[in-house]
Amino acid sequence: MADLIRLYDQLDREVRRLDAAGEDRKLMWSFAEDVAQILDRCGIEIFSAEPGDPFERDRHRPLGVVTCDDLDRHNTVADVAGVGFYERETRLVRRRVQARFYQYVSGDVPAGPAPDAEQTV
Repeated sequence: MADLIRLYDQLDREVRRLDAAGEDRKLMWSFAEDVAQILDRCGIEIFSAEPGDPFERDRHRPLGVVTCDDLDRHNTVADVAGVGFYERETRLVRRRVQARFYQYVSGDVPAGPAPDAEQTV
């Protein structure tokens, strides 16, 4: 199972790289979809998050922070780097969604180094 998840991640990264370079991603994405179907047949579901979703400790793994001056965006998803996986039968999360999260920084506080993402969120 872990090997299939890693393979999916590698294919997904390559698809994003091709997108960023303006190249055709159809063939690579078809391989990623095949792996997703295999995982589905094994009882593994893929889930993700959307920008603006609130942080959920059991479903999200912070990779970093994006500072913002909007308190309403604090501890919400800024962008997703990798999807999550869970077992359909047990609802056990095999891997949390990997994302960066907004961190509110007041305009009158001097900006300093960003704290560790795991502690911030």
